[in-house]
Amino acid sequence: MELADAALREVEDEPDLPHGELLEVIEEDDQALLEGELLRHHLHDVLPLELVDRALGAAVLEAVAEVLSSLGAEIVEVELPFYGEAMAALLAICGAEMFAYHAPDARARLGDYFAGNQRSLASAAFCSGPDYVQAQRFRRVAHKAADALFDDVDLVLTPTTATGAIAHDVLGPFLGDWFHLIHTAYWDLTGNPVISMPAGFTGGGLPLGVQLAGRPFEETAVLAAAHAYQSKTDWHLAAAPTLTAAA
Repeated sequence: MELADAALREVEDEPDLPHGELLEVIEEDDQALLEGELLRHHLHDVLPLELVDRALGAAVLEAVAEVLSSLGAEIVEVELPFYGEAMAALLAICGAEMFAYHAPDARARLGDYFAGNQRSLASAAFCSGPDYVQAQRFRRVAHKAADALFDDVDLVLTPTTATGAIAHDVLGPFLGDWFHLIHTAYWDLTGNPVISMPAGFTGGGLPLGVQLAGRPFEETAVLAAAHAYQSKTDWHLAAAPTLTAAA
């Protein structure tokens, strides 16, 4: 089995939409979609990827990859295609669907909503019908690019988040402030099966995780790899040092 250790592409504040070999798998109408303005005005919501501790994040991925390699996996490095654009598309899709569902209640009793959700609803109100349609069109582009990635590998290993578990006292009322640190959303857009696995703790004693993603409908391979990893490690049995200290 071949496993990819994915290097997540950093997203600039005003990124150029990508061009390269992956566009060869995209139809002409989809390529025109990428070359236009479909997502550019949503990209301001996608903050640059910032690992709270880059060295720690890299060390955790390397340690997990070493365990999987010892189990027979061949490790290669890949890049997740259209990472920043996928985040922007997901924001547009989720925002529009959230607003469509909650708008009647929000108009009648907005005060009953959590402060962060009030802010999310207000932001989602600015997502237009064309934005939603274009984001869904881009989702098809992301599907094709992800499918092409899995032509060469069986599984993709990435961080689950770019930080340890976020302490409640620093979380704040708006979860969107942490969106750029959460890497599960990419696979939410593509729909690939994915599992998160415990992989250690930060220096402050907060848990860290990594995730394995596989091809569509190949949940068995994802679960088998995760089970094999956990058979060789005990992170899933360990209590966070901060919890142990509190006890």
